Amino acid sequence: MSIFSKFYTKRNIILHHGQSLRILCSLSLNTMLRLRLQLYKKLHGIRQPIVHYYALCWNEEKMLPFMFQHYEPFVERFIIYDNYSDDQSESIIHAHPNTEVKKYSMGGQINDFVYLDIKNNCWKKSRGKADFVIVCDTDEFLYHKKDILEVLQGLKKNGYTMVKPSGYNMYSEDYPSYNPQCPLTEQVKRGIRIPFFDKCILFDPHAVVEVNYLPGAHECSPWGKIKMTSDSGFMLLHYKYLSVEWLIERYRQYAQRLSKENIDHKLGEEYAKEEDAFIEEFGKNNHEAVTVI
Repeated sequence: MSIFSKFYTKRNIILHHGQSLRILCSLSLNTMLRLRLQLYKKLHGIRQPIVHYYALCWNEEKMLPFMFQHYEPFVERFIIYDNYSDDQSESIIHAHPNTEVKKYSMGGQINDFVYLDIKNNCWKKSRGKADFVIVCDTDEFLYHKKDILEVLQGLKKNGYTMVKPSGYNMYSEDYPSYNPQCPLTEQVKRGIRIPFFDKCILFDPHAVVEVNYLPGAHECSPWGKIKMTSDSGFMLLHYKYLSVEWLIERYRQYAQRLSKENIDHKLGEEYAKEEDAFIEEFGKNNHEAVTVI
């Protein structure tokens, strides 16, 4: 059992007697906020689910155009938590409608505990405003072969409040060029199934009281009215491995920014591997990747 699992186990024990009451009270309040959302949608003639997107960002000028191209067809509002990027990330975000940039500082370092706090709480601001929220990183693409808003409408009708998509690491030998007529999911279609990336990034903010992500958001212990589906056809495509050169460059940047907290808890150790290990691993996985979309 990891230190984080122990933390949540102790927390659950401490809150055992008061947890049910807290959840019931929160769900009652959230029901009022849901009614407010329903009234808003009725007054404005909105029939499809409203989706809000939350993501962390640091120097993602190459990925952001692909991200917006993928998500804008079904996301109503984007809230990006930017760790003081020093490239063109912020200007790219502001160039798109319905976006908001929230700055946060970690002293120029990577601190998974700060990330954890943001992901566990940022989405709560969408209560009364959105039917579903997506909480992820900018290189994680929620994908479905069918129209996503129609799929979400079906999930909502059947009472599902959280989706656990099938996770894949996607591979490309060369970093793709942005093309307004050809999204990333059309350019890079090969990947490897990684159950570790079955991350619960899509859920109803009114039904979930606390999501309780662990570092990396690979695992969570949600509280609330939870009806989860892992058989919805949703996939989570992780577009990190877009050429070995890009991977090495990004990992070197991350390794130099690791905080003492990350180092002490052995978080982000993969960033410090030798370059030959990156090349060998990338080559092996790229060779084994198959068409998944």
